[in-house]
Amino acid sequence: MTSTTKYIILVRALSTKIKMKDLKDQLEKIKGFNNLKTFFTTGNIIVDVQQSMSKKEVCNEISDVLSNKYQMEKPLMAIFNMDEYNDILSSNPYDKVNETKTVIFFPINDHLTQSDCDKDKDFFTKASQWKLVNGIIWYLGPTTGTASDVKIFKLIEKKIKPGSNHEYTFRTLRSSQKILDAANK
Repeated sequence: MTSTTKYIILVRALSTKIKMKDLKDQLEKIKGFNNLKTFFTTGNIIVDVQQSMSKKEVCNEISDVLSNKYQMEKPLMAIFNMDEYNDILSSNPYDKVNETKTVIFFPINDHLTQSDCDKDKDFFTKASQWKLVNGIIWYLGPTTGTASDVKIFKLIEKKIKPGSNHEYTFRTLRSSQKILDAANK
């Protein structure tokens, strides 16, 4: 029996026109992919992969499907093995009571450093704030409606602008936990 590694892949900006069942069917055709699950309609993929495949190879295989079958231009995704994903979720700097107001920005390429963030502390408010923990951005606050919230999202968006080295995809803490639960089944 071949050893496998379970990965959680979070695709950025997956079109809602793409049916997850169809995507799952396409990805199951990839040699070395087993026990594949798609979760929610936002591009969450859970898959056991032959241990001989690198993360880059897994991303390339998925990118090929997204580009060729769904005409997605330059698909972006964050990929984590189970230990990495667990570590991210366990690093939550906020109260778990706020799981619907807590958003995690998962890095696609390079992680941010604290020095990237320190110069922008004037945007923090009590109602809306973000913290950097091990290169992962954790945001806490209302997700719509306040001027300070809009400023922070614009700030974060500026830092993670597509094409920069700081590309991210984001999920709420609640969704992220549900993805982990599905991966553990």
